[in-house]
Amino acid sequence: MLRRLPPCARCELLTLTTPFCEPEAASNHERTYANIVRGRFSKSFEQKEFRLLPKHTAAMLSGLLKLDPPERLGGRPPR
Repeated sequence: MLRRLPPCARCELLTLTTPFCEPEAASNHERTYANIVRGRFSKSFEQKEFRLLPKHTAAMLSGLLKLDPPERLGGRPPR
């Protein structure tokens, strides 16, 4: 069931927060959208939630949330 979820939803399930939304700008959807388009985590997510994750979990989330699809974990077609 977890495989069917989009990567951002998996991240939210593991950390209970979205990786792109700045807490002080929660109602600022343009800033959140800009973070998504640039593939950049919010500063608070990187400093708090992401650092507390086990290394394997953090690596998995980083791989799933890559901006470029061919670089994304599971983004390459099987050979």
